[in-house]
Formats: sequence, structure tokens, C-alpha cells
Amino acid sequence: VDPKQQQLAILNARLADLQKQFLELPALAAQKESEWEVDPVKPIYDSNGKRTNRLIDRMQQELKEKRINVLREMVKCDPTVKDKLKMQGVNLNSLLYIKKLYIPTKDYPGYNFFGLIIGPRGRTQKEMEAKAGVKISIRGKGSVKEGMRGRRDGKSLENENEPLHILIKGETEEAVAMAVELCTPLLNPVDDDKNAHKQAQLRELALING
Repeated sequence: VDPKQQQLAILNARLADLQKQFLELPALAAQKESEWEVDPVKPIYDSNGKRTNRLIDRMQQELKEKRINVLREMVKCDPTVKDKLKMQGVNLNSLLYIKKLYIPTKDYPGYNFFGLIIGPRGRTQKEMEAKAGVKISIRGKGSVKEGMRGRRDGKSLENENEPLHILIKGETEEAVAMAVELCTPLLNPVDDDKNAHKQAQLRELALING
């Protein structure tokens, strides 16, 4: 038996089991809730006053994460699976590994983190993306105001209401880890005269402008 096909068969069986757990979830959550006097988790509500972290919500999220991990393993085992998943309506973006690096704007107001990360004509950002094989963007409060256009359809950008951060998305954990290594030094403020990265950017900008 082909080891790849054997592995895919095991993963498909796991998916089927998770699907069964999804179907049984309402009854299981109700049973667990009936055993409690009080939900041990502090409730969280959205802007409409609807609770977002009921037991069933938490259990659903856990199953979703397990499903995503199985789908990632399937793609890793056989990259051609992506086409099948796409045809089945799976959002391939949901399989990406995501990391957020929060920008310490409160601790260093006025420091130009944005310029250091994006670079002249966006070159620093593009170089880091190419080196790590990921997508790097700046999201959160202030990201649009700082010069980003936002979405063309007029809807809010993802994570718009969070604190300002670097959002890294990649197909592997290793790629995301490499991007974190590249971005992290840019979040540690250095005086302009000692900042080799900024001086290199200024030289690059001078060359671009002739």
C-alpha cells in the first residue's frame, strides 16, 4: 500500500469522526451544562449583547481547530489535496498559520515603526515576505490612517479594532517562525544614529530617488 494514500485514509477517517462529533455537539453540550450549577468560564459578549463563549461555542471552536489541523496534515502529505478542498468549498486561507506581533506604540509614541517595517516603497516588507515565504501586513487601530487604503469594497479590514500589530500568514509554521525572526528586531526602538536598518533604508530611498 502506498504510504501517502494510507496516511490520507487515516486523516479522512479523522475528518469523518470530527464531523460526527460536530453533529453530536448540541446534545453533548446540553448534557454537560445540565451537570453544572454555574458556567466556570467568565462570559464574553459582542457589541449586540450576544454571548460569544458559551460552552457550545467553545466546543465548536475546539473541533474547528482540530479539523483545520487535520486538513493541514492532508495538504502537507499531498499538496494536490488543495484543489479537492477548494472544490469542496474549503477556504484555503483558514489553513494558513497566523502570528501577530504587537507593535509597542504606547511605550514609544512617535517612533516610526510603520516606516521601518514597510520600508521605502514597501521594499522592506516585500523583502521579508520573499525571504520567509509569507504574507506580512500591518493591521489594527491606526493601520489604515497611517497610509493603507483599506478594503476596496469599503468593509472593515480584519483585526481593525485590535491594537496595532504585524500580521504574518504562512503555509508552514517554519515560514512564520522565520518571519517572526525578521520582524522582531524592528519592534525594538533604536536611536536613529545607531539604527543600521533605518540608515540602510535611507540609503535605499536616496538611490530610488536618484
